[in-house]
Amino acid sequence: MAVLAPLAMVLSARPDMLWALSGQRIGTSMTARLRIRRSRLARLSRWLGILAVPILVITGLAHRAGVMDPIAALMGIGVGSIFGFFAVLFAVTALGVIWYRGHLGTGDAFRGLIGGALALIPMGFVVWGILQFPQINDITTDIDNPPRFTGTVRSGWGVNGPAPPERDVRERQRAAYPDIVPRRFPLEPSQMFEAAKRAVAGLGWQMVSEMPPVEPFNEGHLQAIDRTLLFALPDDVAIRILPDDYGARLDVRSASRYGRHDIGTNARRIREFFAALDDAVLEVAAEAAGEEGEGDQPASE
Repeated sequence: MAVLAPLAMVLSARPDMLWALSGQRIGTSMTARLRIRRSRLARLSRWLGILAVPILVITGLAHRAGVMDPIAALMGIGVGSIFGFFAVLFAVTALGVIWYRGHLGTGDAFRGLIGGALALIPMGFVVWGILQFPQINDITTDIDNPPRFTGTVRSGWGVNGPAPPERDVRERQRAAYPDIVPRRFPLEPSQMFEAAKRAVAGLGWQMVSEMPPVEPFNEGHLQAIDRTLLFALPDDVAIRILPDDYGARLDVRSASRYGRHDIGTNARRIREFFAALDDAVLEVAAEAAGEEGEGDQPASE
C-alpha cells in the first residue's frame, strides 16, 4: 500500500494542478530548444569569406590603375589569400561541429566556404605553377651571355636585381626549357630591329628604351615591360640584336621583377614574343623585297 500512495495522490489531484505540472514540462522542453547554440566558427568563416574576395578585386583594380604600388599589391594579395584560407578552414571545421553537435550556422559555413574558395583560386594557380615548373624567375635565350637590363627599373626594396641568375640556375633553365634558344634570320640587323619593335608593339608591351643598330658594331637593344595577367605585376624584357653570318641574331631575356618563382611566365612570354616576331619578320621582309623590286625597275622615259 505504501508503494501505491504516491500514485493515489496524483490521481486525486485537481485538474488545474495536473495542467500546471504538464505546462512546466512543456516549458522546460521549449526552453531547451531555444538554447541550441549557433556556431561562432561558421559566423567567422562567413565574414572572412565576405572580405577575402573584395580585398583581392580591389587590390587588382587599384594596382592596374596605378593607385597602388607593387609591394602594397603583393601585401593585399597575401591578406586576401590568408582570409580565404581561414574562411575555408573555419567553414569545414564548423560544418563538422554542426553535424556532430547539432548547432546552427550551416548557411554561414557554406557562405564562408564559397567565398574562401573563390579567393583561393588565384593562389591555386600559383601553387599549380610551383609544382609544374622549376624555381626560376629569369629566362634567356643566351645562357652564357644574357642580354643586360639598363636603367633603374630593377632597383628598389623587394625588387630582383638586374644581374643574371647564377650559373646553376641558368643550367636548370636549359633542362626545363630546351626550346628557348637564340633566333637567326636572313635580315639586316636594322631590319631585325624593326621587326622586334613591331612584335613588342603588337603584344602591347610598354617600351622603356631602344637603341637601333649602328656601325661599327651594328648591335641593337630594346627594353620593355610586360605585366602579369591577374594582378598586372611588372616584368622586364630585354632584347638584343647582333650581326650574324646568317644575317642577324636575336636574343631575348624575360625576368620577373618580384618573387623567386615565375611559375613558367617568362618562358611563356618568350614563346609569345617569338610567335609575334615571326609574323613581323615576314612583314619586314616583304616590305624590303618590294622596295628592292621598285629600285630594280628601269626609269620611264
